[in-house]
Amino acid sequence: MLALDFVSFREAIGWTIAWVTLAMLFELGIWHYADSQKALEFTAGYLIEHLLSADNIFVFALLFSYFAVPVWSNRPKESMRKHFRRERELPARHAPWFNLSR
Repeated sequence: MLALDFVSFREAIGWTIAWVTLAMLFELGIWHYADSQKALEFTAGYLIEHLLSADNIFVFALLFSYFAVPVWSNRPKESMRKHFRRERELPARHAPWFNLSR
């Protein structure tokens, strides 16, 4: 999956469940091979990081709405490809010595 690909809500939920399940299995391994204190420390750290990432999404949503960042289009992949193609051509027009296609 490319970073520019957009996923559906259902696919995002599926990936979230997969990664949380993997973290829980890892925690069970720590519990089994180390001790319960280390496993609880891992779980606390994982939950804090998970909550902080949700907080970051909220902050990005606030910033995007405040600065009125436009939605790409109904066809995001096409629109993003056009945008990045245009951005790649900009330096060549403004500074001929700067060429990204080398």
